[in-house]
Amino acid sequence: MSHNELMDKTYRFQRYIYDATRKYFLLGRDRLIDSLEPKPGARILEVGVGTGRNLLCLAKKYPECTYYGLDASSLMLETAKTLFTKKGLTPPKLKEALAEKVDYRELFDVPEGFDYIIFSYAISMIPAWEESLARGVEALSPHGTLSVVDFGDQAGHPHIFRTFLWKWLGFFHVHKRFSLLGSLEGLAIKARAHFEYESVVRNYAWVAHVQLGQEKTS
Repeated sequence: MSHNELMDKTYRFQRYIYDATRKYFLLGRDRLIDSLEPKPGARILEVGVGTGRNLLCLAKKYPECTYYGLDASSLMLETAKTLFTKKGLTPPKLKEALAEKVDYRELFDVPEGFDYIIFSYAISMIPAWEESLARGVEALSPHGTLSVVDFGDQAGHPHIFRTFLWKWLGFFHVHKRFSLLGSLEGLAIKARAHFEYESVVRNYAWVAHVQLGQEKTS
């Protein structure tokens, strides 16, 4: 079974309750969204766009930006398009593809690059996640920012909580990416970019940014 087929199978029915249920454990998404301050005309891509929930929040707040979404699941892309249509908004430019297999600029015909690229709880579900992040940095505009929110190592939580969490997440094909911060910092150093991150609820999740044009890590 291909990864596209696996994602369609996973979300065939879950997509209808996804936003109502995920808000209780996909922590930090709104923190990431609030950290972005795009200028009018900014090009914003979400890799692993899912239901379109995050881009909808941004589109309501920054209607003068242009939005793009990539996902491995064709069914999720249908849901994202429907969500925008129901709200009376123009849907993002959506493409079905594997994040690690494509050139984001070429896929969306954006040769100048994206001002913001977002991975919201997608890295823990992408098999070749490090390559996907590298492609993201390569697809940024000269002063663009790559932002990631995903599960952390839960170091501040009891062992029994961590054990139960990861056993349960396994049913949804979510995998540990405890080297995420190190990988992002490595990409930032290579690109001579600024890297920063923050912990969400004692490392339940991490929110991290790689911003080109500012060589500094934290």
